[in-house]
Amino acid sequence: MLYDIGRVDTSGRVANSDIVEALRWRPGDKLEMILSQGAIVIRVSPDGLFSVPHRPRIFIPARARRRHAIRPGDQVLLVAAPDYGIVIVYPLSVVDEMIARYHSTDSVPELA
Repeated sequence: MLYDIGRVDTSGRVANSDIVEALRWRPGDKLEMILSQGAIVIRVSPDGLFSVPHRPRIFIPARARRRHAIRPGDQVLLVAAPDYGIVIVYPLSVVDEMIARYHSTDSVPELA
């Protein structure tokens, strides 16, 4: 797994050559997007509706940005699973919620 935090530009792109290279995505590869509760999954698919851009970037389509309230300038967590050819995009507000939930449970040891 690879992790990085990137800033979304006005066109919905997040610059990240390390993740794109690790995924072995090439410009023009067709991608599909799967929207889930709090996350966007992007993977190669012959029936994909958008393509890998020429520069090494992760593209977040407008529909996904609207659904997850991602605006230009926002930062997102990129989680790549190269063995599966996917990247999962999490808005930082979702990451904040996951961390708060984790630390609010009784099963987490207290910090000294």
